[in-house]
Amino acid sequence: MKNKLPNILAPSILASVLLSCSYSPLYAPIDGQTLASHVQVSMVEMERFESQNVGERRTAQLLSQRLRQDLPNQGPALDQLHISIREDASALALRRTALVEREQLTLTARVSLKTPEGKQTFTTEVGSTTAYNVETTPYATESGKVFARQTATRNLAEEILRRLNLF
Repeated sequence: MKNKLPNILAPSILASVLLSCSYSPLYAPIDGQTLASHVQVSMVEMERFESQNVGERRTAQLLSQRLRQDLPNQGPALDQLHISIREDASALALRRTALVEREQLTLTARVSLKTPEGKQTFTTEVGSTTAYNVETTPYATESGKVFARQTATRNLAEEILRRLNLF
């Protein structure tokens, strides 16, 4: 019979090996502080401002509100988060009569993080896609599009926060 480590010691050895690694992300918690204490949302805007409809402006507002919940700080000495959003809609399913039956809404955000001095430290592009039905009544279609836009915005905010935390 071979000597084996007791099952109780194996997890503690594994934990000590993992803790000996000196890797820590730039925005890792330091002295109880988190990402939220280092970054503030500076600007969230839609790319095509002149052709915006109410729903697109609402997308920028929703994303800004969602991110400010997790990054609530204000001050001159914090890193600034800038986000530019593009919204695209495309047909997803067609009927034989060539009428659109389902559309897909895609939000793409370019995210950049800058130091208080203006030096860019992080950039990424994040996307979120949702679909909605195109109904025979315009109100039902618009209602579905609003819900799809809210869902895509919520997913976009979560992905932006994930990427910032990984950075």
